[in-house]
Amino acid sequence: MRNLHNGLFLCQIGAFWITIQGANWAQISGNAQTNSLVVEKTPWANRHGHAVATLDFDQDAAKDSGRIPRVFLIGGDTSTQSSHDLRAYPGGGGLKNDVWVLSDVTMTPTWDRVRNGISGNTFARTIAHSTWTEVNSGRLPPEEVTYDEWIACALNPWVSSRVEGCEDVNNPPGVYLADIMFSPRRNFAAVMFKDELYILGGRARDHSRVPEDQLRGGVRTLRLNKSVWREYAVLKNDVWKSNDNGATWKLVTPGCKAPQSNLVHKNGDPKFSCQKDSDCERDAICRLNGRLSGTCICKMWSPREYHSVSVYNNALYLSGGYALVQYSTCGSQDTACGGGYRTHMNDVWRSIDGEHWQALNISAAFVGRGEHAMVPFQGSLYIMGGRSGDSESRSPNALLNDVWKSIDGSSWTLESLEAPWSPRAKHSVVVLPGAKEELLLMFGETEEGVLGDVWSWKGGNDATNNSSFWSRDFSPSTLQADYIQRDSDIRFLIRMTEEIAVIMYEAGIYTIRELASLSFDRTIELRQQVPTACDFVFLARYINEMCAVSSGPTVSIQVEQSPSVDDKDWDGCSHHGKQAKKTNTGRLYWPDVRGVDQVEWIRDPRDDAHQSICRWSPPARTGQAATIFQGRPIVLGGLVAANEFINDVWTRIASLPNAQFTLTPRSRSSETMFQFISDKPGCTFQYHVLDMREKLVVRGWTSTLSSVDSSKWLDPGLYRLRVRAVDPSGNVDKEFESGRNEHIWIYKRKPPYALIFGLIGAFVVICIGGWMEWKKRKRRQAMERYALQRLRRKKSISTRNIDASDRESGSTLNAPVIEEKLTLKKDVPRYSQIRPKRRIVAT
Repeated sequence: MRNLHNGLFLCQIGAFWITIQGANWAQISGNAQTNSLVVEKTPWANRHGHAVATLDFDQDAAKDSGRIPRVFLIGGDTSTQSSHDLRAYPGGGGLKNDVWVLSDVTMTPTWDRVRNGISGNTFARTIAHSTWTEVNSGRLPPEEVTYDEWIACALNPWVSSRVEGCEDVNNPPGVYLADIMFSPRRNFAAVMFKDELYILGGRARDHSRVPEDQLRGGVRTLRLNKSVWREYAVLKNDVWKSNDNGATWKLVTPGCKAPQSNLVHKNGDPKFSCQKDSDCERDAICRLNGRLSGTCICKMWSPREYHSVSVYNNALYLSGGYALVQYSTCGSQDTACGGGYRTHMNDVWRSIDGEHWQALNISAAFVGRGEHAMVPFQGSLYIMGGRSGDSESRSPNALLNDVWKSIDGSSWTLESLEAPWSPRAKHSVVVLPGAKEELLLMFGETEEGVLGDVWSWKGGNDATNNSSFWSRDFSPSTLQADYIQRDSDIRFLIRMTEEIAVIMYEAGIYTIRELASLSFDRTIELRQQVPTACDFVFLARYINEMCAVSSGPTVSIQVEQSPSVDDKDWDGCSHHGKQAKKTNTGRLYWPDVRGVDQVEWIRDPRDDAHQSICRWSPPARTGQAATIFQGRPIVLGGLVAANEFINDVWTRIASLPNAQFTLTPRSRSSETMFQFISDKPGCTFQYHVLDMREKLVVRGWTSTLSSVDSSKWLDPGLYRLRVRAVDPSGNVDKEFESGRNEHIWIYKRKPPYALIFGLIGAFVVICIGGWMEWKKRKRRQAMERYALQRLRRKKSISTRNIDASDRESGSTLNAPVIEEKLTLKKDVPRYSQIRPKRRIVAT
């Protein structure tokens, strides 16, 4: 039985049936947390509390404008604090003000050789490459120059007494103008607004001299001629912008040191007393209370952190956050008497230029909060979740999971008091672009720890409207419901039945990891109740290895143990030792080990394992940054534990890839080449070959790039080949269609033309050689006949001459003559070898 936890891929809401998509994640960079692709290291340091902004276009807009989409990562904290940061405490950790730009992310499929011991194996894998550039490494004031002195010339438009010497760019303070930028900070906001990069507020380092009345021993210090310096972590409400990708920065507004109107102490504050507006520094005005003196109040939002900023209707909107409120005025705000306390804000502000701010609602309908999210979505502003509390009554902080909506930023209505996702803070919310916008809510923290869940929402609050459904990634209603991980329930295993699952539950086995790591005793006990227990054990081991972060894909699973392994190390399932032969039947069997029967046959787990898809997601985290880049959400860095922060980058891929054949062999032919493509970039492929007559797997799911040639390993027969695309996140095709990614054909082996032509050629050569030898022999015989004829003619002439001579001699000498006899060596045809015998004349 297929996974019993899958549920339905279709979810019914009212009278509607809709398809819900979860998603796997592809890691772009950082320490590897996935096997689905190969990643590079991230160049920027581990951090949290940083901010990101995006200059994003679709591909057509980028081509038309010639502009490059970019992600800007700014600032953050590279250190952690051991206690809650409730006021401006000394020390700022590792606050940063550097600027990094991500300009491109590419996914390149290639063959990757993964070493396993001495040898190695080659797999088709995708390599992720991200192009990061540090456009600004961060700048600080020169030694013994305070931050206010460093930016003094930029402050001139907002102060009553102007700083002199700003026109001299070769000497201080004018020389500082070329280098000034925002101070190192965390928990601030960053947005792209009118094609310029803006940063707003946050908790920052403020390098300043310590007042003498705060030195140990008061004013009677021994170091009268040497000032003492300290870096305070203070709240800011300044606004900076950059039009050159963060290389240089311009001060939009320095903000105020005075609080906003609703945070002013009822008795005023001597530090901010005034009689006219010119008595108030920066962006503040004097408010008179019917007395001789008044109090300076800020015309914009108070210094704060953990606020949220969005671009909506061509304007900047800011909401909430944590500010400081002063409950007494008996001393410095940086001391116990007169110190500030955190207050949870519920105000909303608007600006069309980042400098001049309008209070839309000082006390909105939603409860004061920080660490929340505010995003524009489907024509409205939404506020979701966060952390609330009351510092004055010292009530515990309350985590929220409510949803509020506003069209104008002033009037807010409650959409949901308790959304399906758990109450949380420091979560991220982004909106996916498209014809139908979709909102994603991700990660965050609770009082118990960090969160790793991801929720999607298509808007609406009507129960009969299918867009009102919140869906959690990998929930039973999603297409990815059956994706597995090492801690998934054993019901996710292929061929797992309800009866076997109940038996394993009763044995205390709940997850794939637990089943894969069974002890010997528990394995034997399980075998007694479930005859196929070892099949599931090996399947769990394979999946446990396949879905673990390693250097490469799983190659094999050990079914047989070496004979050298001691009996006491037997795991209870693997075949141990060597097979023996039964004397009566001659059949091979596996002998007992320690008095326990061995399982005679174990199912190969590979084919079943590769029908399951590993689930890859970023580790649970908080304090991360998130945005949309190239049409997809990306998450960057954050805290994964109290004192552990990371610098990895992930992107979410929701849609499944589709493979498509571009070349297939014809049936009843000897063609062996397959070629295919995917509708998504960066995909590798896997193919599976089944013998349709024998119902045997010829090739399990095997990785490749874009083609397969079966000529070297396929015998003639009827086969089915399936191919599926594997995207960088590990998503694969869920369905197979004949002609698209499934092909059935009859394969006939190609005749061995090379051998045939070789044999024919050899035969022709032999025939030609035989014919030439025959011609040679015929010619030799002809020459021999010709030589004999010549010899006979010569013999005849010689005989006649001798006879004539003998007659003449005989008549003269009257002596008998013995005729010369000629002999011919028959085996030597040459004339020179004819030897006449001597002629003897008798006397």
